[in-house]
Amino acid sequence: MNRVGLYGGSGFIGTHFQQILKKISNNNSQIHLLPHRGSPEEIKTALRKFDALSGESSQASILYLAENNEIAQADKLSSDYSKLNTKRLRFILSNTDSRIIYASSVGVYGDLSELPHHPADSVNPLNSYAYSKLDCEKLVLQAGGIVARLSNVYGHGMSKKNIISDVLKQITTKGIDSIKIINGTPIRDMIHVSDVTSCLLAMTTIPKKGVYNVATGIDVSMKDLVMTILEAAQLGGCNLVESNQSKATSCISLDISKTKEVFEWSPCIRLKDGLKELI
Repeated sequence: MNRVGLYGGSGFIGTHFQQILKKISNNNSQIHLLPHRGSPEEIKTALRKFDALSGESSQASILYLAENNEIAQADKLSSDYSKLNTKRLRFILSNTDSRIIYASSVGVYGDLSELPHHPADSVNPLNSYAYSKLDCEKLVLQAGGIVARLSNVYGHGMSKKNIISDVLKQITTKGIDSIKIINGTPIRDMIHVSDVTSCLLAMTTIPKKGVYNVATGIDVSMKDLVMTILEAAQLGGCNLVESNQSKATSCISLDISKTKEVFEWSPCIRLKDGLKELI
């Protein structure tokens, strides 16, 4: 039996993770929702019960997804944001013997290199959010866990504060003839939430540790991303207007060879198909 403790199961990725397990026939994994908004004693009790259920005959992992991903809010709190997250993570680590799989971010690499980042590469955090992720990564790695550096995740239920959500909102306007974005030059790796959850599931079944990129390995500029949305929505005649186009390098490209080899996993949803599903 593969037992998975879900810490942050009500969020975007946690909800999809639960859904994917329901769709798998002959599934040998069992989910246990762990409270993350209860009192310290309630959380401690839940962790101990989870460890006791797992025992020696089960593979047990805790998917750690319970962090606020609002970058603006993280920057506002500055170093206090990291202190809050590391304090909570230390509490979890000190009250369970199960392996932690921590959802981090590829933002820790920075955006100044156009070369694909390997997990062993040096890091250059973009903001307070990424600095906090790095601080939490260190704690998880010291405890022998897995760090899953997630790329830009999209899909139903995603945040409304990203370029895809913004464009989707605009294209629902009747008679629209132009789409407005801030800057189409940044290059990112966009991965569908279903591919992310299948990778995280693979991580729960194979007892490994270390840092792994969870991405598609395929880059796209924000301008091309928007054009793909318009094509999928059959709005190819719309004009694209950039309010603050920049010539500066902003690229986060990922090497996923290690993830594919260790967990026998590969992303399977093409960007065009994933966007069409949203539309």
